[in-house]
Amino acid sequence: RRGWKRQVVPGDKVHFEEMPEDDNEFKSRGDSMLSEEDEYEADDTNLEPTERVDADDEFGEADEVEDVSQLEIETETFGELRLSEQAIVKVQAGLALLIEGVGSVEAAGEAIYATLFEAAPSLQSLYKTPRAVQGMKFALSVALIVSKLREPEDLKLIVEQLGFQHITTDVTIPRIEVFRDALLELFSGELGDDVFTMDVRVSLARIFNYMGGSFIYVRNNYWSRLQLIQQCWSLANRHEGDGEVEDDINPDSSNEK
Repeated sequence: RRGWKRQVVPGDKVHFEEMPEDDNEFKSRGDSMLSEEDEYEADDTNLEPTERVDADDEFGEADEVEDVSQLEIETETFGELRLSEQAIVKVQAGLALLIEGVGSVEAAGEAIYATLFEAAPSLQSLYKTPRAVQGMKFALSVALIVSKLREPEDLKLIVEQLGFQHITTDVTIPRIEVFRDALLELFSGELGDDVFTMDVRVSLARIFNYMGGSFIYVRNNYWSRLQLIQQCWSLANRHEGDGEVEDDINPDSSNEK
C-alpha cells in the first residue's frame, strides 16, 4: 500500500496513482501527495486510508430523489445518521438563514409550532405544554441536532434521549410524514428556491425521518419494558407491608392446624 496513493477525482470514484519510489523525489515535490480530501492514519511504516461512509453513498445521490416521500423511515433499527460534508454545510447554513429571517430562535419556534399545527391540528392534542414553551423546544431540538451532524455518535445519543422523552407519545409514520412535510414547507417558504434546493430538502427530510423513526424504535423496544418495571415496583411497594403481616400470621395459622 505504501507505493500507491488514493486520489478522489470529481465525477468519478477512486483512482490510485503510483507514488515515486525515491523518497527524495517525493520530498522535493512542491505540493503534498496527501490532499485535504484524503484522510490517513500515518506512521513510520505505512499509510492506511480511512474511509467515511456518507448518506449519499448509502441512500443514493440527492438528485436521484424526486420526492422525499420516496425516502424510508426506518423503525426496525436505530443506527447513526451520516450525511456528506456538502449536505451538512448546506443544512446548517439553511437553518441559520431561517433563524435570521424570522428574527430569533424564539420566533423560529413559534413559526415551527404554527406551521406544524396548522398542517395537522389533531397533533396539538399530543402536547400539553404551553405554545411558546413547546415552540421553543421544537426549535432548540432541531438546532441541536443540526449542530451535531458531524458527530454521528453524539447525534444518536441526543436523538435517543428525545425518543425517551417522547416515549409516551403515539408517534406513527403518518404523523412523522406530516411533521416532516410541514417543516420542509416552512424552510421552503422562508429560504426560497435558490437556497432551499432539492438536495437541502432531501437532507432535511432524512434528518426528520431519522428522528421520527428513532422515536418509534425506542417506543417499540423500551416502552413495554419500562411499564413492566414500573408495575413491578408499584406492586413491590404496595405489598411490602402485607408481606410482614403474613409472616406474623402464618405461625399462628400453623399452630391452629
